[in-house]
Amino acid sequence: MKVDIITRHFIPNYGSILQTYSTQKALEKLGYDSEVINYIKDEETNKKSVATNSNIKQDGLKSKLKRLGYIILQRPNVTKMNKTFEKFREKYLRQTAREYHSSKELKEDLPKADVYCTGSDQVWSTIGTEEYDSTYFLDFVPEGKKCISYAASFGTAQLSKNLDKNLSNLLKKYETILVRENTAEEIIRKKGFNNVRQVVDPTLLLNQDEWSKICEPTKLDGKDYILVYQLHHNKEMEDYVRNLRKHTNLPIYRVHASIYYGLKPGKFIHLPTPGQFVSYIKNAKYIITDSFHGTVFSLIFQKQFIDILPEKTATRIESILKLVGLEDRILRSSTDYSFLQKNINFDKAEKILAKERENSIQDLKNALVSNKKNINNINKHKVCCGCRCCEQICPEHAITMEENEEGFLEPVVNEEKCISCGLCLKRCPQLQENSKDKLQIESYAAQSKNKEELLKSSSGGIFSVLATRILNKNGVIYGATFKDNLNVEHIEISKIEELDLLRGSKYVQSNTLDTFSRVKDNLEKNKYVLYTGTPCQIAGLKQFLRKDYNNLITIDIVCHGVPSPKLFNKYKQNLEEKQKSKITKFSFRDKTKNGWGLNLKIQYENNKLNNKKHIYDSYYKSFLNGDTYRECCYSCKYANLQRIGDITLADFWGIENIKNDFNIKDGVSAILVNTEKGRKLFNECKEDINYMPVSIESVIKENKNLKMPTEKPRIRKTVYNGIDNKSYKKFEKENLQFKIEIKDVVKQLVPKTLKKKIKAILIRS
Repeated sequence: MKVDIITRHFIPNYGSILQTYSTQKALEKLGYDSEVINYIKDEETNKKSVATNSNIKQDGLKSKLKRLGYIILQRPNVTKMNKTFEKFREKYLRQTAREYHSSKELKEDLPKADVYCTGSDQVWSTIGTEEYDSTYFLDFVPEGKKCISYAASFGTAQLSKNLDKNLSNLLKKYETILVRENTAEEIIRKKGFNNVRQVVDPTLLLNQDEWSKICEPTKLDGKDYILVYQLHHNKEMEDYVRNLRKHTNLPIYRVHASIYYGLKPGKFIHLPTPGQFVSYIKNAKYIITDSFHGTVFSLIFQKQFIDILPEKTATRIESILKLVGLEDRILRSSTDYSFLQKNINFDKAEKILAKERENSIQDLKNALVSNKKNINNINKHKVCCGCRCCEQICPEHAITMEENEEGFLEPVVNEEKCISCGLCLKRCPQLQENSKDKLQIESYAAQSKNKEELLKSSSGGIFSVLATRILNKNGVIYGATFKDNLNVEHIEISKIEELDLLRGSKYVQSNTLDTFSRVKDNLEKNKYVLYTGTPCQIAGLKQFLRKDYNNLITIDIVCHGVPSPKLFNKYKQNLEEKQKSKITKFSFRDKTKNGWGLNLKIQYENNKLNNKKHIYDSYYKSFLNGDTYRECCYSCKYANLQRIGDITLADFWGIENIKNDFNIKDGVSAILVNTEKGRKLFNECKEDINYMPVSIESVIKENKNLKMPTEKPRIRKTVYNGIDNKSYKKFEKENLQFKIEIKDVVKQLVPKTLKKKIKAILIRS
């Protein structure tokens, strides 16, 4: 389900851009796809905004010269401001590809969405030269389309004459009206609308930790200081800041996007990035502000702050302070400097905000949800991991898995069959949390003692050892294999001679098919079952079962992310066309020629053999770069030490830096034992492996996905564009942007021992 937001996202204002980010982030957390409609009023474009913002309106030569001087001086500053904010938009916001400059353009080329939402900020107030802009009232959306608002604001308790006259007609198309201030709710209720509620500003929907993720380093990190964030011309505020120097030993800094504010008291920090702006507030000892969002971020980071109310837009600040019971932080006397000694107890305010956050999120959910409660209502493209839990759990068999445009499987609900039980949502591992055993993780470096088994494996052969133990108990194993035509699927095996099918890495998403149901059948027959897969697949299995079986062991891998089967198939077909022969065997991690590493080996029906390093292969290299993963991989909830499996397996890259007796060329595994069941199985297998305890930090060092998800590269936005219409050769060049880098070639040619010596020399120098 897709929600398109229209808000004041383009103006170079910290509050505006951060509330846009948080609105989109909140929708994403709820499981919805969202896009910011790239609506830019002409007067807000870089070309015209300087002239628009000039306050010199009088006629006469002198005034015209003043206005011209202002434009000449401000033009470079505004250009720089727009570039700084554009970088943030490109990195953090998903916007429509097209820019719109009028309601007419939006009507003629309506961006496709299931719900249209007027976002937060002062979208319903005077904008530039207009008393209001009806575009922000969704006047471009045709009848029959769902329209809502979230935290929309008039910015004042007193409407302009025209807005007051036309407001009822403007609000008629809204199914739900969620506003930011209590005064806005009162105004709309007086117009006869009962579908209105006050909610918190979207910036308050994210907590401290979530905001800290976008923080960027600043020159004041680790220092104590007072921060001034002022938006309005206010001589009283400036005098207050100037006189404050006599009452504190702390340095006073002022931040703003416009260079004009450098003339005001306080050491000036010009145009920090939005990420730095959040950092400056987070790290300040005291905050002085006349800004609503300056106040909000002070509350989020629990800063000692004081508000100096602006004349025209004080309503929204008073509203939030009244909500949390901190109206005493409003400066009532320009000679009162006692706030430095009056620390805020945030306990009460935090409880209120937590409850308001919960209520506002629920209000937003209610506004968005359709009549049927099912998986169709989430942003499957962003959230779904393709585990197939929902398909197998549906009591009416109303869900089928279908390939999306990128080639990833997603659930599609037959609405006629759906009984709206909501089970698919309640059991979705991406929306729900699995309970985890509380156990101190044990970490090991390990290698199978079986040489033949070891050489067939990607790393240390530990999966084969564990699986063999289960098979010897007449158990069954589930894991990924290359099936006919190199399709990667999960299968069940029950014989040791079948283990070859499951060995080795498959750097493409595996189709789990109906294996969750089959696992349940085997478990209820009291068979031992070992299931291995990516963490999200293990989570999907556990949500499907909803019961802890003593005879089930799960192994998750440390996963970077998964590329699309469609992409892998296109790549494979290209290889076969080049060789004019079908591929009979494919290995991403062959050891026969170069030992343990990233070595590709492909065998063909015509007996041709292709061995190459990953740097010479476009599919392999784009995988390692993180360019082609499923969307949810970049926000993977399992990329941490809270492991979902009983045992976690990975390559132990960097083992050569630890004293050991392993033959490293044959491969070494990292093992994390996460549960009591995992510990029991590992102990049973110790006689078949060489192992040594290691610190968890040594495992994490070269396995970053034990700490965080893969960062989403910029190329991911377009990497799958045109996948159905381009030859692989063209796709490789345009989308994957593949080229062999000289530095990579040189790096591969330098022996590891020499690299180690060079590194040691550099450290000593």
